[in-house]
Amino acid sequence: MSKTTAAYWTTASNGYEKTGSPELIERTIRSIMEKHRFVVLMHKGYQSGNVVIVDIGPGGVVIDKPVDWPGVSRKIRVLFRDEANVWNYFTVTVRAETKDTVKTDFPTELFRLQRRAHFRVPVPAGTTAAFSMGGRRHEGLAVGNLSVGGMLACVPAADKPAGVKEQARIENIVLAIPGDDKEGGRELAVRRGLIVRAFTDEEREQVCFGVRFSPAPREEELLLQYVRNSELEALRKGVAV
Repeated sequence: MSKTTAAYWTTASNGYEKTGSPELIERTIRSIMEKHRFVVLMHKGYQSGNVVIVDIGPGGVVIDKPVDWPGVSRKIRVLFRDEANVWNYFTVTVRAETKDTVKTDFPTELFRLQRRAHFRVPVPAGTTAAFSMGGRRHEGLAVGNLSVGGMLACVPAADKPAGVKEQARIENIVLAIPGDDKEGGRELAVRRGLIVRAFTDEEREQVCFGVRFSPAPREEELLLQYVRNSELEALRKGVAV
């Protein structure tokens, strides 16, 4: 990304960055239209399958109408992955519909998830981690966030695991992630890891550990699947009705 393009983006909340540049917004949307990248339309209680953008201009955006389009909401969110495989979205108002298309106004803001080398996502409350070190099993660590590359896990200071410190190698890491009303919980396993950071959170009276994973290919694939699904879930939040 050039310095000029980077200057268009500002930090937004919840891990996003945004731009209000009409030129950059149009260039981005036109690129995914011309390359036939899929987009997803979303509003409260509804998510479409993959559709494409048909046209874009100062007057607005024309999108292929999903076969199950309910047509009950004026505000919709349009999601897509850009060339870097990063989620983007914009929110627009539906102006008209035809048999085959949905016509909206031109978006005034474009949001994208900030992407670091290993993007960290929050995990559901109650997510815990367990691991082995030096022949001992340590369980019940509360996981704060997770990425393909590692996690942050904490325990009450009074329960600090003996011998667990920076540069300690750990094995047989298991994350227990609770489910919700729609789906049950799940487990993610990583055979090896390294504690790269250990610190005390005095305000919360916790000891926390930054863990770097060394996942096998299949373990990395499952971690990546979870992180990408979590990214999509984050984008669903706050969808206009």
